[in-house]
Amino acid sequence: MRKRLLAILSRYLWPIDSGRKESLTHYFKELYDNYNYEIKLLCFLEPGQEVKQEDKPYYIAEIIKLQEASSCRKILNIFTHSVFSPKWPFQCSLYYCKKNFKIIRTCVQEYEPDVIFTEMIRTCMYYKAFEGSNARMIANLDDLLSVRYLRQLGYKQSKAGLAGNYEKKLSGGVSKAVNSGFLKKQILKMESRRCAIWEKRFYKIYDDILMTADKERDALNKMMQGDKAKTLTVGIDYDYFSQDLHVQKDPVGLSFVGNFNVAANVDSLEIIINDILPEIKHDYCLYVIGPCPQELQDKYSVNDKVVFCGRVDDLRPYVKRTEVFLSPIAYGTGIKTKIVEAMAMGVPVLTNSVGIEGILAESGKEIVVSDDMKVLASWVDSLLSDPELAARIGNAGQQFSYNYFRWEKVFEVYREMGL
Repeated sequence: MRKRLLAILSRYLWPIDSGRKESLTHYFKELYDNYNYEIKLLCFLEPGQEVKQEDKPYYIAEIIKLQEASSCRKILNIFTHSVFSPKWPFQCSLYYCKKNFKIIRTCVQEYEPDVIFTEMIRTCMYYKAFEGSNARMIANLDDLLSVRYLRQLGYKQSKAGLAGNYEKKLSGGVSKAVNSGFLKKQILKMESRRCAIWEKRFYKIYDDILMTADKERDALNKMMQGDKAKTLTVGIDYDYFSQDLHVQKDPVGLSFVGNFNVAANVDSLEIIINDILPEIKHDYCLYVIGPCPQELQDKYSVNDKVVFCGRVDDLRPYVKRTEVFLSPIAYGTGIKTKIVEAMAMGVPVLTNSVGIEGILAESGKEIVVSDDMKVLASWVDSLLSDPELAARIGNAGQQFSYNYFRWEKVFEVYREMGL
Protein backbone atom coordinates (compact mmCIF):
# COMPACT_ATOMS: atom_id res chain seq x y z
CA MET A 1 0.00 0.00 0.00
CA ARG A 2 1.44 3.32 -1.05
CA LYS A 3 1.46 6.38 1.17
CA ARG A 4 -0.46 9.35 -0.23
CA LEU A 5 0.91 12.78 -1.06
CA LEU A 6 -1.28 15.70 -2.10
CA ALA A 7 0.62 18.57 -3.77
CA ILE A 8 -0.83 22.05 -4.31
CA LEU A 9 1.14 23.80 -7.04
CA SER A 10 1.14 27.34 -8.42
CA ARG A 11 1.88 25.95 -11.89
CA TYR A 12 1.01 23.09 -14.22
CA LEU A 13 4.26 21.20 -14.80
CA TRP A 14 4.04 20.22 -18.45
CA PRO A 15 5.62 21.08 -20.81
CA ILE A 16 8.74 21.40 -18.66
CA ASP A 17 10.06 24.79 -19.74
CA SER A 18 11.66 26.14 -16.57
CA GLY A 19 14.14 25.05 -13.92
CA ARG A 20 11.42 25.15 -11.27
CA LYS A 21 9.17 22.75 -13.21
CA GLU A 22 12.14 20.48 -13.85
CA SER A 23 12.92 20.33 -10.13
CA LEU A 24 9.32 19.68 -9.08
CA THR A 25 8.93 16.78 -11.50
CA HIS A 26 12.09 15.17 -10.13
CA TYR A 27 10.97 15.76 -6.52
CA PHE A 28 7.76 13.84 -7.16
CA LYS A 29 9.30 11.12 -9.32
CA GLU A 30 11.75 10.29 -6.54
CA LEU A 31 8.96 10.11 -3.96
CA TYR A 32 7.04 7.69 -6.17
CA ASP A 33 9.97 5.54 -7.30
CA ASN A 34 11.90 5.20 -4.06
CA TYR A 35 9.69 6.37 -1.17
CA ASN A 36 6.45 4.54 -2.03
CA TYR A 37 4.15 7.57 -2.47
CA GLU A 38 1.05 7.86 -4.62
CA ILE A 39 0.87 11.49 -5.76
CA LYS A 40 -2.09 13.68 -6.64
CA LEU A 41 -1.56 17.23 -7.96
CA LEU A 42 -3.81 20.27 -7.61
CA CYS A 43 -2.52 22.90 -10.08
CA PHE A 44 -3.10 26.46 -11.13
CA LEU A 45 -2.63 27.06 -14.86
CA GLU A 46 -0.59 29.64 -16.70
CA PRO A 47 -2.21 31.71 -19.47
CA GLY A 48 -3.30 29.52 -22.41
CA GLN A 49 -2.70 26.21 -20.62
CA GLU A 50 -5.02 23.25 -20.27
CA VAL A 51 -4.67 20.12 -18.19
CA LYS A 52 -3.89 17.26 -20.53
CA GLN A 53 -4.14 13.92 -18.80
CA GLU A 54 -2.09 12.33 -21.59
CA ASP A 55 0.87 14.45 -20.39
CA LYS A 56 0.59 12.85 -16.95
CA PRO A 57 3.68 10.71 -16.25
CA TYR A 58 3.46 7.33 -14.57
CA TYR A 59 4.38 8.68 -11.13
CA ILE A 60 1.37 11.06 -10.94
CA ALA A 61 -1.97 9.45 -10.07
CA GLU A 62 -4.22 12.40 -10.89
CA ILE A 63 -4.12 16.09 -11.87
CA ILE A 64 -6.91 18.43 -10.80
CA LYS A 65 -7.20 21.99 -12.14
CA LEU A 66 -7.59 24.81 -9.65
CA GLN A 67 -9.67 27.85 -10.59
CA GLU A 68 -8.29 31.29 -11.26
CA ALA A 69 -9.94 33.82 -8.98
CA SER A 70 -12.28 36.26 -10.73
CA SER A 71 -11.17 39.86 -11.19
CA CYS A 72 -13.70 40.99 -8.58
CA ARG A 73 -12.44 38.40 -6.11
CA LYS A 74 -8.81 39.43 -6.66
CA ILE A 75 -9.63 43.10 -6.05
CA LEU A 76 -11.68 42.23 -2.98
CA ASN A 77 -8.90 40.00 -1.65
CA ILE A 78 -6.31 42.72 -2.14
CA PHE A 79 -8.31 45.26 -0.16
CA THR A 80 -9.61 42.93 2.55
CA HIS A 81 -6.55 40.71 3.00
CA SER A 82 -3.50 42.58 1.65
CA VAL A 83 -4.10 46.29 2.16
CA PHE A 84 -5.75 45.79 5.55
CA SER A 85 -5.29 42.95 8.05
CA PRO A 86 -4.21 40.14 7.92
CA LYS A 87 -1.73 41.69 5.42
CA TRP A 88 -1.40 38.79 3.00
CA PRO A 89 1.22 39.12 0.28
CA PHE A 90 -0.46 40.44 -2.87
CA GLN A 91 0.38 37.23 -4.73
CA CYS A 92 -1.64 35.23 -2.18
CA SER A 93 -4.65 37.46 -2.79
CA LEU A 94 -4.31 36.86 -6.55
CA TYR A 95 -4.27 33.07 -6.09
CA TYR A 96 -6.95 32.69 -3.41
CA CYS A 97 -10.66 32.05 -3.82
CA LYS A 98 -13.36 30.14 -1.96
CA LYS A 99 -13.89 27.72 -4.88
CA ASN A 100 -10.32 26.52 -4.58
CA PHE A 101 -10.58 26.35 -0.80
CA LYS A 102 -13.55 23.98 -1.21
CA ILE A 103 -11.78 21.91 -3.90
CA ILE A 104 -8.72 21.51 -1.68
CA ARG A 105 -10.71 20.83 1.50
CA THR A 106 -12.83 18.18 -0.24
CA CYS A 107 -9.75 16.57 -1.72
CA VAL A 108 -8.04 16.46 1.69
CA GLN A 109 -11.10 14.90 3.29
CA GLU A 110 -11.64 12.29 0.57
CA TYR A 111 -8.03 11.46 -0.28
CA GLU A 112 -6.80 11.44 3.35
CA PRO A 113 -3.18 12.21 2.41
CA ASP A 114 -0.24 11.30 4.61
CA VAL A 115 1.64 14.35 3.34
CA ILE A 116 0.42 17.72 2.02
CA PHE A 117 3.01 19.58 -0.06
CA THR A 118 2.48 23.25 -0.91
CA GLU A 119 4.66 25.08 -3.42
CA MET A 120 5.61 28.73 -2.99
CA ILE A 121 4.14 31.16 -0.52
CA ARG A 122 1.04 31.74 -2.69
CA THR A 123 -0.31 28.19 -2.20
CA CYS A 124 0.71 27.95 1.48
CA MET A 125 -2.16 30.34 2.24
CA TYR A 126 -4.66 27.50 1.79
CA TYR A 127 -3.45 25.94 5.05
CA LYS A 128 -6.86 26.28 6.75
CA ALA A 129 -8.29 23.83 4.19
CA PHE A 130 -6.11 21.17 5.85
CA GLU A 131 -7.69 21.56 9.29
CA GLY A 132 -8.73 18.22 10.76
CA SER A 133 -6.20 16.32 8.68
CA ASN A 134 -3.41 14.32 10.29
CA ALA A 135 -1.20 14.88 7.25
CA ARG A 136 2.35 16.07 7.59
CA MET A 137 2.38 19.62 6.17
CA ILE A 138 5.38 20.60 4.03
CA ALA A 139 5.85 24.16 2.72
CA ASN A 140 8.29 24.26 -0.19
CA LEU A 141 8.99 28.00 -0.05
CA ASP A 142 11.89 27.68 -2.52
CA ASP A 143 13.54 30.92 -1.43
CA LEU A 144 12.92 33.97 0.75
CA LEU A 145 10.75 36.20 -1.40
CA SER A 146 11.00 38.95 1.20
CA VAL A 147 14.72 39.15 0.36
CA ARG A 148 14.22 38.77 -3.39
CA TYR A 149 11.80 41.71 -3.55
CA LEU A 150 14.15 43.91 -1.54
CA ARG A 151 16.88 43.13 -4.07
CA GLN A 152 14.54 43.92 -6.95
CA LEU A 153 13.66 47.17 -5.21
CA GLY A 154 17.36 48.00 -4.95
CA TYR A 155 17.89 47.36 -8.65
CA LYS A 156 17.13 50.90 -9.83
CA GLN A 157 17.47 50.18 -13.56
CA SER A 158 14.72 47.53 -13.62
CA LYS A 159 12.38 48.00 -16.58
CA ALA A 160 10.65 44.64 -16.26
CA GLY A 161 6.95 44.37 -15.59
CA LEU A 162 6.07 43.86 -11.95
CA ALA A 163 3.34 41.27 -12.55
CA GLY A 164 5.41 38.69 -14.46
CA ASN A 165 3.11 36.15 -16.11
CA TYR A 166 0.14 38.07 -14.71
CA GLU A 167 1.03 40.90 -17.09
CA LYS A 168 -0.89 39.08 -19.84
CA LYS A 169 -4.06 39.20 -17.75
CA LEU A 170 -3.95 42.91 -16.97
CA SER A 171 -5.51 45.63 -19.08
CA GLY A 172 -3.13 48.13 -20.63
CA GLY A 173 -4.13 50.86 -18.17
CA VAL A 174 -3.72 48.67 -15.09
CA SER A 175 -0.39 47.31 -16.33
CA LYS A 176 0.92 50.82 -16.96
CA ALA A 177 -0.24 51.96 -13.52
CA VAL A 178 1.36 49.14 -11.49
CA ASN A 179 4.61 49.47 -13.43
CA SER A 180 4.92 53.22 -12.93
CA GLY A 181 8.03 54.07 -10.95
CA PHE A 182 6.39 55.28 -7.74
CA LEU A 183 3.64 52.66 -7.51
CA LYS A 184 5.96 49.80 -8.48
CA LYS A 185 8.35 50.81 -5.71
CA GLN A 186 5.58 50.97 -3.11
CA ILE A 187 4.16 47.58 -4.14
CA LEU A 188 7.60 45.94 -3.90
CA LYS A 189 8.14 47.44 -0.45
CA MET A 190 4.76 46.24 0.80
CA GLU A 191 5.16 42.80 -0.79
CA SER A 192 8.55 42.32 0.83
CA ARG A 193 7.17 43.25 4.26
CA ARG A 194 4.15 40.99 3.87
CA CYS A 195 6.24 38.05 2.68
CA ALA A 196 8.53 38.49 5.69
CA ILE A 197 5.50 38.31 8.01
CA TRP A 198 4.11 35.17 6.42
CA GLU A 199 7.40 33.37 5.98
CA LYS A 200 7.63 33.45 9.78
CA ARG A 201 3.99 32.43 10.24
CA PHE A 202 4.25 29.53 7.82
CA TYR A 203 7.36 28.39 9.68
CA LYS A 204 5.16 28.00 12.77
CA ILE A 205 2.12 26.55 10.95
CA TYR A 206 3.83 23.91 8.79
CA ASP A 207 5.70 20.84 9.99
CA ASP A 208 8.58 21.25 7.53
CA ILE A 209 9.95 24.14 5.46
CA LEU A 210 12.01 23.47 2.34
CA MET A 211 14.45 26.01 0.90
CA THR A 212 16.60 25.82 -2.22
CA ALA A 213 19.84 27.09 -0.68
CA ASP A 214 21.64 26.39 2.60
CA LYS A 215 22.16 30.11 3.13
CA GLU A 216 18.43 30.83 3.25
CA ARG A 217 17.71 27.67 5.25
CA ASP A 218 20.21 28.79 7.89
CA ALA A 219 18.91 32.39 7.91
CA LEU A 220 15.32 31.24 8.47
CA ASN A 221 16.24 28.71 11.17
CA LYS A 222 18.34 31.31 12.97
CA MET A 223 15.57 33.89 12.76
CA MET A 224 12.99 31.44 14.13
CA GLN A 225 15.40 29.71 16.57
CA GLY A 226 14.46 26.29 15.23
CA ASP A 227 15.48 23.60 12.78
CA LYS A 228 12.32 23.10 10.69
CA ALA A 229 13.89 24.46 7.52
CA LYS A 230 15.75 21.94 5.36
CA THR A 231 17.52 22.27 2.02
CA LEU A 232 15.86 20.65 -1.00
CA THR A 233 18.07 22.16 -3.63
CA VAL A 234 17.92 22.09 -7.39
CA GLY A 235 19.39 19.06 -9.08
CA ILE A 236 20.31 18.03 -12.56
CA ASP A 237 20.05 14.92 -14.66
CA TYR A 238 23.79 14.83 -15.09
CA ASP A 239 23.82 12.01 -17.63
CA TYR A 240 21.32 13.90 -19.77
CA PHE A 241 23.01 17.30 -19.71
CA SER A 242 26.56 15.98 -19.98
CA GLN A 243 25.77 13.80 -23.01
CA ASP A 244 27.96 14.55 -26.04
CA LEU A 245 25.55 15.54 -28.83
CA HIS A 246 28.29 16.26 -31.39
CA VAL A 247 26.74 19.64 -32.23
CA GLN A 248 28.36 22.03 -34.68
CA LYS A 249 30.01 24.72 -32.55
CA ASP A 250 29.57 28.42 -33.24
CA PRO A 251 33.12 29.67 -32.53
CA VAL A 252 31.78 33.08 -31.43
CA GLY A 253 28.58 31.83 -29.80
CA LEU A 254 27.36 33.09 -26.40
CA SER A 255 24.16 31.87 -24.74
CA PHE A 256 21.70 32.96 -22.06
CA VAL A 257 18.63 31.02 -20.92
CA GLY A 258 15.47 32.21 -19.20
CA ASN A 259 11.73 32.67 -19.20
CA PHE A 260 11.50 36.30 -20.29
CA ASN A 261 8.07 36.76 -18.79
CA VAL A 262 9.96 36.87 -15.45
CA ALA A 263 11.29 40.24 -14.27
CA ALA A 264 14.72 39.04 -13.12
CA ASN A 265 15.44 37.41 -16.50
CA VAL A 266 14.38 40.53 -18.43
CA ASP A 267 16.66 42.71 -16.32
CA SER A 268 19.52 40.20 -16.55
CA LEU A 269 19.23 40.29 -20.33
CA GLU A 270 19.31 44.09 -20.13
CA ILE A 271 22.64 43.87 -18.26
CA ILE A 272 24.12 41.53 -20.86
CA ILE A 273 23.05 43.59 -23.86
CA ASN A 274 23.71 47.06 -22.47
CA ASP A 275 26.69 46.54 -20.13
CA ILE A 276 28.62 43.51 -21.43
CA LEU A 277 28.18 43.14 -25.18
CA PRO A 278 29.42 46.68 -26.02
CA GLU A 279 32.64 45.94 -24.07
CA ILE A 280 33.46 42.72 -25.97
CA LYS A 281 36.25 43.24 -28.52
CA HIS A 282 35.85 39.84 -30.17
CA ASP A 283 33.16 39.07 -32.74
CA TYR A 284 30.19 37.35 -31.07
CA CYS A 285 26.61 36.10 -31.47
CA LEU A 286 24.33 35.97 -28.42
CA TYR A 287 21.64 33.27 -28.47
CA VAL A 288 18.74 34.15 -26.14
CA ILE A 289 16.93 30.91 -25.33
CA GLY A 290 13.47 30.70 -23.78
CA PRO A 291 9.92 32.08 -24.11
CA CYS A 292 10.07 35.80 -24.80
CA PRO A 293 7.36 38.44 -25.40
CA GLN A 294 7.42 39.97 -28.87
CA GLU A 295 7.84 43.49 -27.50
CA LEU A 296 11.11 42.48 -25.85
CA GLN A 297 12.38 40.92 -29.08
CA ASP A 298 11.38 44.07 -30.96
CA LYS A 299 13.28 46.21 -28.45
CA TYR A 300 16.58 44.51 -29.31
CA SER A 301 15.94 43.77 -32.97
CA VAL A 302 18.37 46.53 -34.03
CA ASN A 303 21.27 44.35 -32.86
CA ASP A 304 21.68 41.60 -35.46
CA LYS A 305 24.18 39.84 -33.18
CA VAL A 306 21.36 38.99 -30.75
CA VAL A 307 19.30 35.97 -31.85
CA PHE A 308 16.06 35.05 -30.05
CA CYS A 309 15.51 31.28 -30.17
CA GLY A 310 12.18 31.23 -28.29
CA ARG A 311 10.86 28.29 -26.31
CA VAL A 312 12.79 25.10 -27.11
CA ASP A 313 12.11 21.45 -26.24
CA ASP A 314 15.76 20.67 -25.53
CA LEU A 315 18.23 23.26 -24.24
CA ARG A 316 21.29 21.15 -24.90
CA PRO A 317 21.88 21.65 -28.65
CA TYR A 318 21.37 25.40 -28.24
CA VAL A 319 23.69 25.86 -25.26
CA LYS A 320 26.29 23.29 -26.31
CA ARG A 321 26.81 24.98 -29.68
CA THR A 322 28.08 28.08 -27.86
CA GLU A 323 31.51 28.71 -26.38
CA VAL A 324 30.37 30.71 -23.33
CA PHE A 325 27.27 30.67 -21.12
CA LEU A 326 26.89 34.31 -20.12
CA SER A 327 24.58 34.61 -17.12
CA PRO A 328 24.93 37.56 -14.74
CA ILE A 329 21.76 37.71 -12.62
CA ALA A 330 20.21 41.12 -11.91
CA TYR A 331 18.64 40.06 -8.61
CA GLY A 332 17.10 37.05 -6.97
CA THR A 333 17.74 34.42 -4.34
CA GLY A 334 18.41 30.71 -4.29
CA ILE A 335 20.36 28.56 -6.73
CA LYS A 336 19.95 29.23 -10.44
CA THR A 337 19.24 25.94 -12.21
CA LYS A 338 20.30 27.32 -15.59
CA ILE A 339 23.83 27.88 -14.29
CA VAL A 340 24.22 24.36 -12.88
CA GLU A 341 22.80 22.85 -16.09
CA ALA A 342 25.22 24.84 -18.25
CA MET A 343 28.10 23.68 -16.07
CA ALA A 344 26.96 20.08 -16.56
CA MET A 345 26.99 20.66 -20.34
CA GLY A 346 30.67 21.53 -20.11
CA VAL A 347 30.20 25.12 -21.29
CA PRO A 348 32.20 27.69 -19.27
CA VAL A 349 29.85 29.86 -17.21
CA LEU A 350 30.32 33.59 -16.53
CA THR A 351 28.12 35.03 -13.78
CA ASN A 352 28.09 37.48 -10.86
CA SER A 353 27.77 37.17 -7.06
CA VAL A 354 23.98 36.78 -7.27
CA GLY A 355 24.31 33.97 -9.81
CA ILE A 356 26.87 32.07 -7.73
CA GLU A 357 24.77 32.07 -4.52
CA GLY A 358 24.56 28.54 -3.15
CA ILE A 359 27.06 27.22 -5.70
CA LEU A 360 30.42 26.79 -3.95
CA ALA A 361 32.50 26.67 -7.13
CA GLU A 362 35.86 28.42 -7.38
CA SER A 363 36.02 31.44 -9.66
CA GLY A 364 38.65 31.12 -12.35
CA LYS A 365 38.71 27.35 -11.99
CA GLU A 366 35.19 25.87 -12.30
CA ILE A 367 33.28 29.06 -13.12
CA VAL A 368 34.00 32.78 -13.62
CA VAL A 369 32.46 35.27 -11.18
CA SER A 370 32.63 39.07 -11.19
CA ASP A 371 30.27 41.94 -10.40
CA ASP A 372 32.22 44.15 -12.81
CA MET A 373 30.62 43.74 -16.23
CA LYS A 374 33.77 44.97 -17.98
CA VAL A 375 35.69 42.14 -16.32
CA LEU A 376 33.10 39.62 -17.57
CA ALA A 377 33.40 41.09 -21.08
CA SER A 378 37.18 40.67 -20.87
CA TRP A 379 36.68 37.03 -19.86
CA VAL A 380 34.42 36.52 -22.89
CA ASP A 381 37.28 37.76 -25.11
CA SER A 382 39.76 35.47 -23.35
CA LEU A 383 37.57 32.38 -23.66
CA LEU A 384 36.70 33.00 -27.30
CA SER A 385 40.39 33.49 -28.09
CA ASP A 386 41.72 30.57 -26.03
CA PRO A 387 39.90 27.24 -26.63
CA GLU A 388 42.18 25.43 -24.16
CA LEU A 389 41.23 27.83 -21.35
CA ALA A 390 37.54 27.48 -22.25
CA ALA A 391 37.82 23.67 -22.25
CA ARG A 392 39.64 23.66 -18.89
CA ILE A 393 37.00 25.78 -17.12
CA GLY A 394 34.14 23.96 -18.88
CA ASN A 395 35.46 20.52 -17.88
CA ALA A 396 36.10 21.60 -14.28
CA GLY A 397 32.57 23.04 -14.05
CA GLN A 398 31.14 19.82 -15.42
CA GLN A 399 32.97 17.77 -12.78
CA PHE A 400 31.76 20.18 -10.07
CA SER A 401 28.13 19.74 -11.15
CA TYR A 402 28.62 15.95 -11.00
CA ASN A 403 30.02 16.11 -7.48
CA TYR A 404 27.35 18.34 -5.95
CA PHE A 405 24.16 18.59 -8.02
CA ARG A 406 23.23 15.10 -9.16
CA TRP A 407 19.75 14.15 -7.99
CA GLU A 408 21.18 11.34 -5.85
CA LYS A 409 22.92 13.98 -3.73
CA VAL A 410 19.89 16.29 -3.61
CA PHE A 411 17.51 13.63 -2.32
CA GLU A 412 19.54 12.81 0.76
CA VAL A 413 17.26 15.34 2.53
CA TYR A 414 14.28 12.95 2.13
CA ARG A 415 16.04 10.42 4.34
CA GLU A 416 16.94 13.19 6.78
CA MET A 417 13.25 14.16 7.00
CA GLY A 418 12.13 10.54 7.48
CA LEU A 419 9.78 10.58 4.50
